[in-house]
Parts: sequence; C-alpha cells; structure tokens
Amino acid sequence: MDVRFYSPPPQPAAAPDTPCLGPSPCLDPYYCNKFDGENMYMSMTEPSQDYVPASQSFPGPSLESEDFNIPPITPPSLPDHSLVHLNEIESGYHSLCHPMNHNGLLPFHPQNMDLPEITVSNMLGQDGTLLSNSLSVMQDLRNTEGAQYSSHPQMATMRPRVQPADIRQPGMMQHGQLTTINQSQLSAQLGLNMGGNNVPHNSPSPPGSKSATPSPSSSVHEDEGEDSSKVNGGEKRPASDMGKKPKTPKKKKKKDPNEPQKPVSAYALFFRDTQAAMITAILQSRLARTSFDKNRFQSISETLHMECKAEMVTPLVTNPGHVCVTDANLYFQPLNGYPKPVVQITLQNVRRIYKRRHGLMPLGLEVFCTENDLCSDIYLKFYNYQDRDELYFLIATYIENHITEHTAESYMLQWQRGHISNYQYLLHLNNLADRSCNDLSQYPVFPWIIADYSSSVLDLTKPETFRDLSKPIGALNKERLDRLLTRYQEMPEPKFMYGSHYSSPGYVLFYLVRVAPEYMLCLQNGKFDHADRMFNSLAETWKNCLDGATDFKELIPEFYESDSSFLINSLKLDLGKRQGGKMVEDVELPPWASDPDDFLQKSQEALESQYVSEHLHEWIDIIFGYKQKGSEAVAAHNVFHPLTYEGGVDLNSIMDPNEKVALLTQILEFGQTPKQLFTIPHPRRIIPKLKSLSRTSSHSVSITESPVSPNEESFEDLTEESITLAWNNIAKLKLDEQYKIHKEAITGIAVTCNGSSVFTTSQDSTLKMFSKESKTIQRSVSFSNMALSSCLILPGDTTVISSSWDNHIYFYSIAFGRQQDILMGHDDAVSKICWHDGRLYSASWDSTVKVWHCVPGETLSNKKHHFELLAELEHDVSVNTIDLNSANTILASGTKEGTISIWDITTATALHQLPCHSGTVFGAAFSPDSRHLLSAGEDCCFKVIDVQTGMLISSVTTDEPQRCFKWDGNTILSGSQSGELLIWDLLGGKVIERIKGHTGAVMSMWMNEQCNSVITGGEDKQIMFWKLQY
Repeated sequence: MDVRFYSPPPQPAAAPDTPCLGPSPCLDPYYCNKFDGENMYMSMTEPSQDYVPASQSFPGPSLESEDFNIPPITPPSLPDHSLVHLNEIESGYHSLCHPMNHNGLLPFHPQNMDLPEITVSNMLGQDGTLLSNSLSVMQDLRNTEGAQYSSHPQMATMRPRVQPADIRQPGMMQHGQLTTINQSQLSAQLGLNMGGNNVPHNSPSPPGSKSATPSPSSSVHEDEGEDSSKVNGGEKRPASDMGKKPKTPKKKKKKDPNEPQKPVSAYALFFRDTQAAMITAILQSRLARTSFDKNRFQSISETLHMECKAEMVTPLVTNPGHVCVTDANLYFQPLNGYPKPVVQITLQNVRRIYKRRHGLMPLGLEVFCTENDLCSDIYLKFYNYQDRDELYFLIATYIENHITEHTAESYMLQWQRGHISNYQYLLHLNNLADRSCNDLSQYPVFPWIIADYSSSVLDLTKPETFRDLSKPIGALNKERLDRLLTRYQEMPEPKFMYGSHYSSPGYVLFYLVRVAPEYMLCLQNGKFDHADRMFNSLAETWKNCLDGATDFKELIPEFYESDSSFLINSLKLDLGKRQGGKMVEDVELPPWASDPDDFLQKSQEALESQYVSEHLHEWIDIIFGYKQKGSEAVAAHNVFHPLTYEGGVDLNSIMDPNEKVALLTQILEFGQTPKQLFTIPHPRRIIPKLKSLSRTSSHSVSITESPVSPNEESFEDLTEESITLAWNNIAKLKLDEQYKIHKEAITGIAVTCNGSSVFTTSQDSTLKMFSKESKTIQRSVSFSNMALSSCLILPGDTTVISSSWDNHIYFYSIAFGRQQDILMGHDDAVSKICWHDGRLYSASWDSTVKVWHCVPGETLSNKKHHFELLAELEHDVSVNTIDLNSANTILASGTKEGTISIWDITTATALHQLPCHSGTVFGAAFSPDSRHLLSAGEDCCFKVIDVQTGMLISSVTTDEPQRCFKWDGNTILSGSQSGELLIWDLLGGKVIERIKGHTGAVMSMWMNEQCNSVITGGEDKQIMFWKLQY
C-alpha cells in the first residue's frame, strides 16, 4: 500500500514540544487534546481544528461577543519526490491520540499478541530532509501502572490498564522499537504545529477572568516559556559553545490568547486520516476473522444465545473483542486478552442493567451486580444498536424473574418514603440519566451542598450553611448572573447563558488528579495544569464557582463517600509550585474539618440533613427534571449550549465525516447534560414529624407550650405504633369466620363503632345487618329492585347510607329500623359514596361527582330542605370510584376508561387528570399522609401518583385484576379477581404473601382503625372475618 505525503510549505522553526510522560497507551482520541486556557467553552482543541468547516465559527468565552472564523484548508501541490511507502500489515490496535475515525472506533490495549511492525522508512524532518529512523504505529504495552500509581476504589474502573515504562523525547526512537505515534512526536518529526503546549486555543480567555481556582481544563502555562528552554535545570547549548560565556536568554514574549490559531496543514491531515483509516481496517479485519472461544464457557452444558462484536469501555480507553451470552453467563473476550483473557459475569448476580448513550449514539450497555455501588461490573459499547438491544433483551428476560426493574419513579417513591438516602437516590438518578464512571464526559454529577467554608464549627441547623438548591451554580451570584443575562439577550440564536458546563472530563479530573494523574496528563499533553489552577482548596474552589466568570462546576460522588484519597497527595506527585511559593500537596480543608475523613463525614451528614431533604427536589428539577430544557430552563437561568443536550444535534444527518468528528469532539470535551428524567415538578420528600428536639437545641419546651396534652400525645403515639406493628405483620392475617348472607355478590361493608354490627350491600338489592355476637342476620331491607353499590354509617351509628344503581341514595335509620330519606341526585347509577362533616360525596355513571350539604331529619316531611348541592365535578365518562384524603380537602375519582382525577374540593377545580389505566378503575385510595394516591384497574396494574405534582411515580403489574385494597403507603392488602388476598411490597413491586379466601372475586373490603381486623365480601355471596395473629 503506497501512501503519498506532501511536504508542508516553509514555516518558521517551532520550538519542540515539552516532552510528554511517554506515549500513553491506547487512550481515547477524544481526550488527547488540550483544553482552553482558563475556560471550557465550546471550542475546538488543536488536533481537531482542521475538522471545522470553513464557514463555521464559534463564539468565544468572554462576556463580549467575539467570533473567530477558521479559514479553509487548501492542499498544497507538491512533486512526487516525497512519496513514503508503508508496509501492508494486519493488526487489531489503534494508535494513540489520533482523531476519531469515521466509524467511531476507540483505541484499546495491545498485549500478549504478536504484531507486525508498521514503519515509515523515510520521514520528512523540520528542514524538509528525510529522517532515517523508523516509526511504528503499534506499541507493546506493559502493565506498569501498579508500580507508579496506587489504586483508588472509586477509580478502579477508570484507570488505564497499562502505563508507559519510560519517557521519550519527541522524534527520538530506536530502530525496531514498537511505540506509538502521538501528536507531539508527529509535530517534531514533520515540523507541524499540531498540538504542542505552545499553540494557543482559538477560544480566547476573557480579560480579567483569572482567579485562584480557574477551570481545570487549562493547559497554557504562564511559565511555559521558561520551562521549555531548560534541561535539568540548566540552559541547553551546543557542545561547541560550552566553553563560552552563556548569553543571557531573551525573555520570551507570551502569546496573545485571543490570537486566532493558524490552520493545520493538509499534509498532517492526510497522514493522520490515512493512519486512522488503516488501523480501523486492520481492527475490523481482525474482528471479522475471529470469534469467541467457546472453550472459555464455565460449563459444557451452557447454551449459546448470542455472540457479536463489541468494545469494553473504561475512561479514555476502549478494548475491542467479542461478547457472548449463554443461558447462565455473560462473557467478553478482548482481542488482546487484557485485563484478562475472558471477563465473565454470572447472570444470576446481575442486579441492574442500563442502556447507555456512548458518543451520543445509543450503543452502550452497562451491567451492575450490586444495588448501590457507584461503578459497574462491565460497560460495553456495540457497533450497532440492534446488537445492543438484543443483548439487553436477553439479560433483562433472564433477570426479570429474579429482580424488579426500577424506574426513576419507583426510586422516587422509595426516596420519598425514606427507604433510600439522598445519596442513594442521586446515584440512581445519575445511572438512569446515562451517567457512568466509565465515561468522563458523562460522569455522575452531585450538588454543592455546603456554602460555609470559613466557620470553625459546621452548624447544619442554620439555612445559611447550605447552598440555595433551587438555582444552578451560575445563578447563585446575582452580579455575575446579570452580566451573563445581558450577553444572553444580545446573543444571536442559538442562545445560551453559560459558556461552560457543570460537568465535563476536565472538571472530573480536576477533582481526581491526585488519584488518577495519568488522565490529566493525557488531557494536558503530558503536563499537569498550572499549580494555581489545580484543586488546591475547598474554600477557593467554592469561591471561584460563585464569582468566576466561567466556572459553573458541580461536585462528583466522591465528595459524599468514605474514601478521602482524592483529597490527599499520597502518590507524592509533583503538582507544581503556586505563585506564593507553596507546593501543591493535599487539598486545603475548611476550618470545621479536622482531617479529610472528617470532612467527608460532615459532607455526608449535610447531604442527609433535613434542610437538604426538604430542598433536594429543587436541584433535581434543574439537573434531571422539567427545568432542564425549554421555557422553564430559561426562567430558571439554566440554559447551556445546545450541543450539550440530548438530541441537540443529529450526527447521523451529517454526511461530512470531518464535521461530524469535530462536533463529537466538542461535545465530549465540553460536557453533556444528563438525560431528562422528569417533565413535571419533582415531589418533595416526606419528612417525618420529629418526636424529639434537635440535639443542638439549647432549650426545651414546657408542657404548657404544647397544644396536645401528655395523655393525648401518648395515645396518638401508641395508636401509630400499633398500626405500624399491624402492617408489619399483615402477612399473618388468618381467617376467623365466614358466612353466606346474600344471594348475589357483596358490594359494600360498613361496621358500627363498637364492632358489634356489620352492614352489607349486595347486587341482590338488599341491605343486611349482621350481628357478630349472635352470628345471625338481624335485618334485611330492600329499597328497590336494583343493585346496591356501596354503604357507609354516619357518626353516632344512627344512620346507614346506601347507593343504588337506580340513581338514588337511601338513608336508613338504625334506631327506627326504617327508610329515613331518599336523595334523587343523579341521572344514572350511583357507584360510590363518601361522607365527612355533614357533606355527602356521590359518584355516578352519569359522569359526575356531586358534593351535597346534608342534614338527615328524623321524619319524612320537608325532604328537599335536607340536601343542598354544593359542587358538581364533571367528567367525560362514567365515574366508578372516589376517595377522600384524611384532611377532606382533596378528592380522587376513577372512571370506567381508566382516568384518575384529583380535585381540590374547596374550589371544586381539577388539580390533575391522568390516563393511568387502560380499563375500569376498580378502586382508588390516598395514603395515610395524603401524599400519594394508589389505584387498581382492570388492566392488572397498581398505579401510584404523587398528589402534589400529579406525577405517576410507580406502576406494579399484577397477574390478575385486583378488585379492592387497603394500604399504608408501603404495603398493600388486596382482594383479587380469583378470590385470594394478596400482600404486596409496593416498593419492591412483588407479592409477599398469598392467602386463600373467596371462591370468586373479592368485591369489597373493610379494615378497622387499628388495622388488625379485616372483613371481605365476595362474588361468592360470603363475608369473611380476618384477624391478625402475632
């Protein structure tokens, strides 16, 4: 294969790049570029400048509007004498730091494999002559990292598997030695200005924007001119001048950061693209000619379900190979046998599985074998989404019988109920929003919580201690926000308020440089950032986030975990000397923290504090919720560059591969906004009432100040404890007695206060009174020849109210044993009634719910004065059920078409209307705290709705319709279509216990106040009495 190289036009000799710490092994080319000086604006890094179309320009980072147009690149016309021949080879490895090739392949580790050498026999030097040394595209990598860097638990999956063994000068390679062509070497060999530290970025730094802790992505060192001219502390001179008096070196003039960068020559473009295409072809050929080694199966009885090509993803590194799924295991066999010949995961151990975006494409899949760990067990990237989806289906099908698939809504319910912590909830949301520790451009994002880094004592009871979680970082400082808004208003479309993002690879490594230095060296072309721009102090970093013109970063999960190694320079890295002469060592902690472990412990306490629990939903709205995009984002001052959002650009629609790679590189380096999980306001967390004062309180409250007497308070506590105890043992419900008292299905049950009499209604049109003491039917009343649908007893046990399919509501006097009154209030069957404080609520198949002011009289005279219609709540279809909350201010209704409506009774207005079910809603009931509404439908589903926001936060699928139920907010006792009583763990979405009951559907259910006695009525015409047996 012949490759033609063109010599570049004569250029002034450029100073050689500062030597990098060796060619880093197989690093993702996206991250092999330097970042902008003090900012992380949407700008092209040096290696990818040439990809920008001639007509495209990018705004600069300053508060002023400045555009830099990159001129078109014209390939030079050169003679044929500069032909260079490359040997045809076959191998499976990528080169280091070359830009992304056309099919998105990422580099991986060559090891334990015999590779033919790719050499460039003649290479043009800076003076246009040919260099005699040979270059190789491949490198024999050795895993020497363990000796150089200690391990870090959170970064275990992030660390490159190998580390260069030596440091090489650019352009100096031994013949026959396998190494990698990186960009600084290419620059020195070819005389091209392609990415050395002396090349300025095309995005200028805003004047006056320097601060103690600028953006971590900077790589333009202020003292670089001095450093680059020194070797071993002395001045580098020719041997012939050693005896002469050294000349005083001229002070190097700093380059203007606002000066636009010159375009890269077409000569370098052609060499780089040819190299990338060649290695891509080699890799694809290797993958096509190999397959998974079936001898690696754990058992000979395993059945193969699927095999395909994929890549294992770790930060900055991807490793191609073959993935294989059997009926018992998931396997990945890397081509180079690293980190081990086969990675094997037992499907039985899988707890979570997520589809991922990788490089803005739906090609990723991440598998977790733990429930709450930050890092996954394997992250795979496929070459097409069909393979990814098929593998996901196979694993999901296997594990669906072992675990329950969790959604953002199900985790929300657990968080609201206090079953998972704030930290765990944020971790789950990050996972669901495609954030992964294996992808630095989508690393999990956590909020700044503490705003006090100067006090000697951290007081978590003061609101001033905490950051305002209702605003993004960029909106916390009003003066800075005003300047940003002024620029935003003057900016042409597409507009954005912030030129940098709150999460990006540079920011992640800014925090983690002490435990993952090799990544920053890769991002910074072999150098650490300037000492004054490093992560030196918590207080300085927080101050810069508040005041800096371009710094809007949030935190990472490590700040709320237990490993403090990222705050300590335990590797004794030489991170430079600050302007004051102080060396960069450990991170400076606030006065209230005695050591790094104490700092993390107090940060955890702050994250789980009551203030944060009450306001965390506001931050979730900004990062993951409805304030992330659209008009709500504008109102919340939360608008970033369009390319950072999911769907901001359709890469598949871009035909020009150079333009596509340019946009992709920008997006990956700049940072990405998480996937939007919620489109309506996020509900608050349920904060339990405090039974004791805070431990930090210095005074006590006297008994006379309490509105509740000690006896009443003790009684309430005792009742609450007994209810909790009953629900904890609800699975021990046992059948006590059963009686057949009706001729048709029983539709309603009501019990007197003393529990001696039970009233039931039935489709046989009768109301019956059953005595528990005598175990006989004492009364049987028929109001019409139509079925009765429900019943209730008014306070005082004097009157029973029954609803009927004949459109009427009947009042029956227990004391006088006769019909007391009739309310003809609807135009169709009355399906359900409720009562509170002199008001009757009736639901009907005439598509209305009516609210009546009702005062039953003792005689039949003057009936019309006893009922006053207060409100009429109209629906589109027949209403089948209703329920009132405990405060009797909100009513929920369910229709025959599956719609759930939540109404404000005081104003007779609908708060929320949700199409929850695909059939009739059989029942709906508020939780005891009125925060949630549970409904059961004909479609075999339980649905949980947050009452405040109207958000559907959980859905549990059942084997058969559940006709009636009771619940305490966490556990459900339901009556099924088949007659069984089922106890459900709502948060886990599974059945805890099945209890045999009726021979037909359970149509109605009653539970006493202590929740230890239950009565059910069934389609089999029986009533059954159940009791808890502890």
